[in-house]
Amino acid sequence: ELELKKKKEEEGVIIDAIKQRNINIERKKGGELSLADLEPCHPAALHKPVHLDSQSGELVFPVLFLYPEFVETDFIEEFRETETLAAHIEVMFGEGCERPPWDQEARYTPASICVYLETADQKLAQIPQATTLLSALQ
Repeated sequence: ELELKKKKEEEGVIIDAIKQRNINIERKKGGELSLADLEPCHPAALHKPVHLDSQSGELVFPVLFLYPEFVETDFIEEFRETETLAAHIEVMFGEGCERPPWDQEARYTPASICVYLETADQKLAQIPQATTLLSALQ
C-alpha cells in the first residue's frame, strides 16, 4: 500500500510538471491527463516511460525518429526536454558517425534532414532542428 501511494505521488509530480510546461498531450480516454496518456506505443519504448530526472528536475521522454522512406526508426530512450533535435541528429548522422545500413549513399546528414512532428489533428508540421524537445511539444 505504501509503495502504491509513493508511485501515485511520483505520477502526480510528472503530470504537474507536464501541465506547468504547457506540453500538449493527446488524452486517450478524455478527462484528466494521466500517465496512461504518455505510455509509448512502440515496443522498444514500453519500459522507458516519461520521467523526471531526479537531479535536474527535467522531464525525460522516449522519442522515436521515423524514416518512412526506408521504413526504419531510431529510438532515443532518454531525450531531455532541454535538448535540441539537432544535438541528437548530430550524434546519429554527424561527421565521423557510422552510417546506418539503410543509408549507404550518405543522404542523411545533419544539414539534409528535415524534422516533422505529427500534430494533434494528425498533420505534419516542420520544425527547426534547433528546437528543444520542450518547445516542440508545446
